[in-house]
Amino acid sequence: MNRNYRLTLLIVVVSQLIFLQCKESLPKQNNSAHISSKVNFELQQTANFIGGLPVDSTSPWFKYTKLAQYQRYKKLIAIVWQKYYNNSLSKISHWRKTQLNDINDKVIFYPFSGPDIINPLTFFPRAKEYIMLGLERVGVVPDAKKMNPFLVRLGMQAILPALGHILGRNYFITSDMLKKVGRSPFNGIAPLMMLFIARLDYQIIQVDKVELNAMGKAEVTQKPKLESRFQRLQWQGKHKSKIYGVRIRFKKKGSHSIYDVKTAYFFSGDASDTGLSKKPEFFNFILTRDKFFTLLKASSYLMFNKEFDDIRSVILARSTGVLQGASGLPFHFFNNSSWNLSLYGEYFIPIRDFTGRCQPDMVKSFNNDSRGALPFSYDYHYKPGKSNMVIARRAKNNSYFSPQFDFKNKIGVDTYCIRRQFLIRKTQKSRKVINASPYKTIY
Repeated sequence: MNRNYRLTLLIVVVSQLIFLQCKESLPKQNNSAHISSKVNFELQQTANFIGGLPVDSTSPWFKYTKLAQYQRYKKLIAIVWQKYYNNSLSKISHWRKTQLNDINDKVIFYPFSGPDIINPLTFFPRAKEYIMLGLERVGVVPDAKKMNPFLVRLGMQAILPALGHILGRNYFITSDMLKKVGRSPFNGIAPLMMLFIARLDYQIIQVDKVELNAMGKAEVTQKPKLESRFQRLQWQGKHKSKIYGVRIRFKKKGSHSIYDVKTAYFFSGDASDTGLSKKPEFFNFILTRDKFFTLLKASSYLMFNKEFDDIRSVILARSTGVLQGASGLPFHFFNNSSWNLSLYGEYFIPIRDFTGRCQPDMVKSFNNDSRGALPFSYDYHYKPGKSNMVIARRAKNNSYFSPQFDFKNKIGVDTYCIRRQFLIRKTQKSRKVINASPYKTIY
């Protein structure tokens, strides 16, 4: 075990021990006392402008609403959003009232999310905190005073393709997000999240760039203005191990109570074992929430790989429940007495990009226990009638536990298909397979 690995493991373990010891001894604090419920006019107008919503005539953005290209942009967003609302959001809202009414978790964990604040807010509107994680850059909040017509046009040209996937298929493609939005004047995750929050009829109170300290606490930060390339490289080298994010506080339009304020976090980082071993602050951050409900959607079957078994361990250890499609956690982790399952839709083989991820145990369970078709699209099979969903609620006999971390991409459990064989393989430090469970596929 090398020195860096021991240090990383020590940080996580010590932080968890301190948290568990202090949790009972410290009095509960009223965090609401430090949170304002006043809408930030400038931020709200920025979100309205990006979202194609009415902009106040006193806002610096107002003059750009007269651009012919913006008028087309506004009209197109309205048409696409209305279609998305009719096909997905309205149906999810109606469906959740009967199928998710028992879920009252205050914290929703949504790894591999991209900027998709839409789905967690629609499935779990009673939650207070939404924690998201993805590879995309945090970006900046656009400043109208630093814009000109050319930059505004560039920003709009980048936003529209990104919206095409989420509003057309109900999921993002990370590679497209990194290329098209990452370098535009409306760059990164923050502007898109603000757009969606405004479109969902919420109002923005505060937007902060944050970094996690060693104990996993989010602290407001600001990158210094670095003039030379040498200074930038020096700063990046010094801070490359830190994990940065954006924190957005918002409330439903018409609400005046601080108790109705919600908080969404997006952290930019690599969720693989090796990636998070360099930034253990994220584990400390999520584990201080004690328990949470996990949402997984279009996550590229990443947690089928041993390279992602640390974040998989966190989900299984601390989730009160999991809502996911077939691409989330492998079904065999739930197909036991530790979880109460509700299945919806029909299982279809993975799309072409993920042909090695068949799940015959899932086929059998869906054939026997599905509660019927989903009225909306979910995960990669976005066409009507081809989606499926698993809701796994933690059973009473399934105690919460401390997750196990190996911080190594070459150690852990793999789930995959080879030549139409379903395999579950566990690899130890020697990289030797010590356990393999084959099952023939049944389609």
